[in-house]
Amino acid sequence: MGAIKVELEDLSFSYLMPEECRRLQSLIEPKQEERMGLLKKAMHKLEIALKGAGIKAEVSGRRKHIYSIYRKLNIKKVGLNEIYDLVALRIIVDTVQDCYGALGIVHSLWRPFPGRFKDYISMPKT
Repeated sequence: MGAIKVELEDLSFSYLMPEECRRLQSLIEPKQEERMGLLKKAMHKLEIALKGAGIKAEVSGRRKHIYSIYRKLNIKKVGLNEIYDLVALRIIVDTVQDCYGALGIVHSLWRPFPGRFKDYISMPKT
């Protein structure tokens, strides 16, 4: 369902606000290939670290969809350089214990931004 929602939002955005959609795409696209390359490297590095720690995990990456970026820019009134999840890693594990173990590995590989970390393990989104 989520994939259909995203596709409909992006299609609707491009149809209802074509100029804004094109403008936003022109800002995002120049560095998209670089972002995706960094994401692939991060996925590989994380997969190796998780395997080394004995944590069975499914690691994937995703890029933020255009309408989601538009919404964040307008609702939060931030600039594109203040959207930190244009690409992101997703880690799926079997247990809460492995979830915290994976989080520890992520934090050992990359330092979290001060004031930006949200613990959705103990306090999931509703």
